[in-house]
Amino acid sequence: MANIEQLAVNAVTDLIGRCPKLSDYIASNDRTPVTDGHIDVHSSEKKSNSTLVGRVPIQVKGRATDKKIKQRRDSIKFPVNYEVLRFLRDDGGGIYFYVSMLPDGTKRTVFYAVLAPYKIDRILNGKGLDQKSFSIPFKRFPQDASKIQTIVGYALEGRNQGKTSGFDGNLLEQMQSLTIYSVDGINADRPTVLNLEQNDFAVTAHTAGGLSLPVDIDLTVYPGSYASQGLEVAISCGEIEYLDPMIQFSDENTGCIQFSKGLALNFIGGANHSLETSIALNLEGSVRSQLKDLDFFLAARRGMPLVIDGVAQALFSATDELKGQPEILRDKIARLMELFDAFGLDDTYIDALELTADDKRTLLTLHKAIVRGEEVEATSDGIGRYDFPIGKFKIVTLVTNGSTEGHKRIIDPFDPGMRAKLRIYSSVGDSAVEEAEWGTVYEPMNGEDLANTMNLRLNGIVRSYEMLEDRQGAISTANQKTLDLIAAADSVEGARRDYLLDGANTLCEWTVACGEDTLVYKINLWQIARRRGRLSAQDKRDIRTYRRTEQQSSADNAKLREACLSILLEDYEELDLALESFTEADLAQIRSWPIWTLFALS
Repeated sequence: MANIEQLAVNAVTDLIGRCPKLSDYIASNDRTPVTDGHIDVHSSEKKSNSTLVGRVPIQVKGRATDKKIKQRRDSIKFPVNYEVLRFLRDDGGGIYFYVSMLPDGTKRTVFYAVLAPYKIDRILNGKGLDQKSFSIPFKRFPQDASKIQTIVGYALEGRNQGKTSGFDGNLLEQMQSLTIYSVDGINADRPTVLNLEQNDFAVTAHTAGGLSLPVDIDLTVYPGSYASQGLEVAISCGEIEYLDPMIQFSDENTGCIQFSKGLALNFIGGANHSLETSIALNLEGSVRSQLKDLDFFLAARRGMPLVIDGVAQALFSATDELKGQPEILRDKIARLMELFDAFGLDDTYIDALELTADDKRTLLTLHKAIVRGEEVEATSDGIGRYDFPIGKFKIVTLVTNGSTEGHKRIIDPFDPGMRAKLRIYSSVGDSAVEEAEWGTVYEPMNGEDLANTMNLRLNGIVRSYEMLEDRQGAISTANQKTLDLIAAADSVEGARRDYLLDGANTLCEWTVACGEDTLVYKINLWQIARRRGRLSAQDKRDIRTYRRTEQQSSADNAKLREACLSILLEDYEELDLALESFTEADLAQIRSWPIWTLFALS
């Protein structure tokens, strides 16, 4: 049988050995508590006592697995014991290596995590004292010697964090500069976001008094071309006001005040403090911001003065790059916003829409039919459900004959005002069609429908289930629809994902408030929170309490619930133990639930 620990150490030392300024001292089967050795960092390739810069403790864990690590996989999660994290934090940090290999010792893959004190603090912050291990992301260790030396150098820099108990916020007033040590470097062309929970970097603050102290902060580093700043004044025209717009100078007399993506005020300073201004409009950004931009622009074009920090300023000129009259465009955009507001769509979701000219024409027709309640001209004889495509989304409607030939009524089935007027029918196999009093208008919507339909009006979904006469049946049906919404959210991204999770959360809170099987519904609430990274320390304590109860229970589905709770905690060792007792039917069932996606993506 292969000596896994020895092979793991060899895999690490082989890579460290490529680096001319590093020396490793790592023992296999080492009896030293916590660490397995260290790496010495030298300032020169001529290694000697005089060139020794510092020493980085390391820990090496080897694991044999039958599953081959995919070459394209750049990261993996691995549990690290609390006592190891606590020691490394208090000792100044180090590097933790995880080496995966096949049982015969081949296909060795080295992953690493630099565990500096501030990063460990982030990992442990808010966690329960009874948590014995923490699942930590490990990155694939590079093959290139210069990259390896950079990683070890960062770990050495991080050890300075163990020499201070924190950073005094009052010293920020004296701070003159920051030094950033980043493993991935700083991009010179676009902003670099540095978040300690996702990136490896260390920051040192240098004060006017000559102090240099490590600081625990996240940063966004902007190139010089991004050096715009907030203008701490209000600027208005007519009834429209922008607070704290951004200002950027081209030279000492020329610059631009950017109100939004599509509206800017260009200015040129002249003699005797004179100021020539011109406002430029180009419709960009969200539909709501376009409407605001147009109102500001039209007020300026009518001759209304600019009011800058309470002082009126004559406008030199107002130009636009629009194809069409601004007044007409403003009317169309206002109608679009009325329709979106009727659907209950928030600005974040609307911002993500990419509307073509055909999409906008369709939406204006639907505004006439749904918001104004007017019949529209139509050449088709068909009636029933009709889905209007809007980019990658759609609007689901019911089409009926109008009062006159060649006209149709278009109905939004999710409109709260239509609930008492619509009936849901269903049939099973060849059985007769019967009214489905147990369901709502949401039941006919499959996963793809939920993922892509714009007019679901999820802000009112609870009321649809509250209106069902069979309360227990309504709760059960609502719980299934919660799962459908979560699954649909997993198939999309961005604002659409947030929109579906909001709806699922609202519906799930209702089932928790009035349902009997509270744990099942709470698991759904927790898995929504887990998807958003919002599981609190109290949530995790509650989950552990419930899991202990389920582990001792002989009730039906107790093992299923225990497995779900372990997934929520990312405790995959306990999950593996629970799955060992599962039947094929149990495995098929849990794998069909959205919570399994959390495990599959881990």
